[in-house]
Amino acid sequence: MEDIEAPQVTIERQDCGVQVVVPRLPRHFSEVARQAAQRATLDGLIVSQGVSEFVLWYYTPQAVKFSDHLKPVAIVYDCMDELSAFKNASSELPALERVLMRRADLVLTGGHSLYEAKKAQHANIHPIPSSVDLEHSCRPGGVPLSQPIAREVVIEPNNLRWRWLIGQRLEFRDRGAVGHQELTQWMARGDAAGQQIPR
Repeated sequence: MEDIEAPQVTIERQDCGVQVVVPRLPRHFSEVARQAAQRATLDGLIVSQGVSEFVLWYYTPQAVKFSDHLKPVAIVYDCMDELSAFKNASSELPALERVLMRRADLVLTGGHSLYEAKKAQHANIHPIPSSVDLEHSCRPGGVPLSQPIAREVVIEPNNLRWRWLIGQRLEFRDRGAVGHQELTQWMARGDAAGQQIPR
């Protein structure tokens, strides 16, 4: 949500061929107006980009509200968290998730506990524990990741429990020998840079 008068969309073409589409909605829009704008944006992109066959890949059931009219070749529900348990979560989430579960061809969960909680709700559901691709995360260009941290993660995974969900957060049980400064450096690799690190 931004201080703009009308919805906008930017499309960034990556060297690898991926196109990153970012819709921007006016802050003053009501919920109904937001849903209508997102639906119109999605429909417009499909037409303007000449998309005829596509897969819908959902990270949140709330997206069903502006995409349920589409006819994809397949639907994937990538359920990485129990979103309904988050603070200030929408009361609509459980009902929307039931709709998405019925429509999905494949459901992925962000770990085994979430899989166990949801496995009875879908016939084709699989746990995909979160992880870090160290070769990708250690590449030149960003804040350098020190080798000791990389070794700590690889060799002693029980000392550090982490997730890399769009660089969103780092969770850990026992920091052990990993110092606060090193954790700060690790956090700075993703979008969570600058966030408070739990003590």
